[in-house]
Amino acid sequence: MSDDRTERWLRDLRSFGEQAAYVVAQGRERYVEDSAYGALLRNAGERVLIKVATVVERLPEEFTNAHPGVEWDKITRMRNLVAHHYDHVDDDLLWAALERRIPALVSQLDGDQMNARMGTDVDDRGATVEEWAARRPHNEFGGARSAEPASG
Repeated sequence: MSDDRTERWLRDLRSFGEQAAYVVAQGRERYVEDSAYGALLRNAGERVLIKVATVVERLPEEFTNAHPGVEWDKITRMRNLVAHHYDHVDDDLLWAALERRIPALVSQLDGDQMNARMGTDVDDRGATVEEWAARRPHNEFGGARSAEPASG
């Protein structure tokens, strides 16, 4: 498996982490509200989780074996729940994935990658989504991050 492919997938994971941070920045109240906007945020959150799991499923076995601290099987199970049993998705569980688990995954993999390159120990797995996102000052489109929904 090509290192270039793995690097591309890791970049994709970082982008999906940015997207999860954007959903979380809208606030939990807006996320769970019974409105079109709340439904849109929940759908976006589900889509982010599915994309994260899709990338995880593509990572080469050598890569996943080198990161035994990541619960790869739980990511896949959550994806299967969201994709195939949408009527049983727990909003609290999905919110926790968006707020903590996806940023923790990206941070852990980023830290492991940086450790491998620099011989340092970077660990921000306990960071809140705001702390994690603050370390990534630009969104996936290259612009400054904004917590405000686009008006239009």
